[in-house]
Amino acid sequence: MRALALALVLLPLSAHAFDFHLGKQPFRLEVTESTFAAYHGDLGYLQTEHDAAGRPVIGGRFADLLNKLNLALSWKKLRLFARFDTAVYFDRPDGSCGPAATTIAPLRSRFCQKYLYLEKIGIEYVDRSFEVTLGDFYVSFGRGLVLSLRKLDELGIDTTLQGIKVVFHEGDVVATLVTGLPAVVWGGANIQNVDQATGRFADDPHDFLAGGRVEYRLLDKVILGFHEVGGTQATNAVDVPHQRQDNFLMYGGSIDAPRLTRWLQLYLEAAGQRVTVSDAAESGYAIYGAATFYTKRASILLEGKHYSHYQRWRSSIDKTLAEFAPVVYNQPPTAERVQTELLSPIYDVSGGRARVDWRATDWLLLYASYGFFQDRGTPDGVQYFHDPYAGAELRWNQGRSHLFPSGGYRTERCADDAMDCLSHSPGGEFQHIGHLEWDATQVLGHGLSLEAQGFVLFRQGENVTTGTPGNMTYPSWTEGDAYLALKWTPHLIGTVGYEWSTRPKVQANDHYFNGSLQWNITTASSLRLFVGGTRGGLKCISGICRDFPAFTGARLEVVVRL
Repeated sequence: MRALALALVLLPLSAHAFDFHLGKQPFRLEVTESTFAAYHGDLGYLQTEHDAAGRPVIGGRFADLLNKLNLALSWKKLRLFARFDTAVYFDRPDGSCGPAATTIAPLRSRFCQKYLYLEKIGIEYVDRSFEVTLGDFYVSFGRGLVLSLRKLDELGIDTTLQGIKVVFHEGDVVATLVTGLPAVVWGGANIQNVDQATGRFADDPHDFLAGGRVEYRLLDKVILGFHEVGGTQATNAVDVPHQRQDNFLMYGGSIDAPRLTRWLQLYLEAAGQRVTVSDAAESGYAIYGAATFYTKRASILLEGKHYSHYQRWRSSIDKTLAEFAPVVYNQPPTAERVQTELLSPIYDVSGGRARVDWRATDWLLLYASYGFFQDRGTPDGVQYFHDPYAGAELRWNQGRSHLFPSGGYRTERCADDAMDCLSHSPGGEFQHIGHLEWDATQVLGHGLSLEAQGFVLFRQGENVTTGTPGNMTYPSWTEGDAYLALKWTPHLIGTVGYEWSTRPKVQANDHYFNGSLQWNITTASSLRLFVGGTRGGLKCISGICRDFPAFTGARLEVVVRL
């Protein structure tokens, strides 16, 4: 397969599928081959093999070769698709991927050799009124309060349901029915098994999920939706005798009026939940709403949520495999900025935000937002969040050049009766985060452009302390990324970057420099080389968060689409 991928890269390629005939029947074959080869380890002053005190980091040095081969064959109304993955490791530590009972935690389920295993497979049938999928599929109901299985590349998440999906649409009615297949070795929830950042492997959880949603379009203005989802965990959260398997039941409905009038857009969704863990049942509910008002030059967004003891539907993957903790089956809207760090174990929060966008001129858009939330789900007690931010969008050169600056200052304060929070929060402030972001492009002519992106966080709090017991200090620190790229459209992209974090920690480095060069062989195929380092830390996308290790080394990425 490696030889085939290399041969495809070296050949003159055009971005199209293979069209061919068997007899008089037309077929189309689409092929996407993605190969990633990387060295993880010390690179000059950049160190991941030792911590700040010089102690060796187990698993801090290794090399990997990862591959994803996607195939899709189409004929008339049918489409057969499959994805085969490979993960091969070199220079891995002794004892890697050994028996769970005898393998130390840093090497447990890490650097396991996996050769060409089937990751996704399915067959689809689509006509005017029916869509049927047997195999792997993504699915979301409403805005994700009760069900959201999707791909989040930034977090290494790619969760599908292995089963049957049927969609019927006729006139103003759309009905969707999904069910996983009872799993023995196949069926139920299917995850991306290998974590690229750490080389850790997890088996598919095979949790069973099933549900349905019906939508009716009323007066060509309003979409009414009703849905229900339920499922059982393949593995109980606590390994003790149970009368019944741990399970979830979610239900609710939505009202979506994307253009109720020329000046008004509305959305409202509510959901209920019943969770049974270790034969003990708990209930919760969630309400989310958004309204957008339009004028000639401005728009006003009002967004709110009230979630009461509403739980994340977590997978039954082994909880000791922290890289896979973000795998969940529902993803309620946060009503906050996409990258805001939200770490409460359950959704028990109320609040909202208001955002105003004003088109000052044809080339200038200004916006400002303010959010306030009461979070009752934090481990330290009730906290109050204040989150104002503002920004602008400037465009010139007929829109081909732009500057998008933004910034804000978020504070998280303890409630007066949150004694655990107050005990380690000077003045009652749990943490504050100032932030600046920018995204800029300047066209230079002859297909050349200069692009810059980045952000800076100014932080203090969040239980970060230094000193000795009885004499603790609460330091301030900064972290961020800054990237500058020279792009020759559509052929080459050269990028230099600088990432840093001065947060007190055990990693050896505070500052990371890197560079990359990308060659777009065609509009659909590319070759990219990255050398240097990236800081570790917490990364969040729409309320789903995970902690990434720092990376130092080199990575080669080859993507070929035919």
